Amino acid sequence: MGKENQPKQEFKFGLYQGIVYEAQDLNGKADPFVQVRAIKTDGTYSKVLFKSTVKKATLNPAWNEYDKIKVKDYVNDLLVELYDEDLVKNDFIGRQIISMGRVRSGIFDEVVKFEDDKNNVKGTVRIKIERN
Repeated sequence: MGKENQPKQEFKFGLYQGIVYEAQDLNGKADPFVQVRAIKTDGTYSKVLFKSTVKKATLNPAWNEYDKIKVKDYVNDLLVELYDEDLVKNDFIGRQIISMGRVRSGIFDEVVKFEDDKNNVKGTVRIKIERN
């Protein structure tokens, strides 16, 4: 069976309140959003599994939203990224990798720290993932 035909598990992905530590825009705020992709076994990324709404002009976003995501059985990790929406190009704020092993063994419900490319924490978001 090819990997594209592998079974998928369905999860409920919940995104709650967050904090962006540094302003990204001239108004002293940010327009944050979160997106989630699976990390494939070859190190590449899947298409976007979840993308939040954009919270305008805030450093304390409260999404309080959730959706169902389908993750193939062979996927070991999720890449969760925090961005600031801009007209020309979205600004990267930070990322974190969530182990699917932890998710599959029970409910994942944590305040996740988002780190930039130099491993500096740039924000936090409460994320909850559970089997659907």
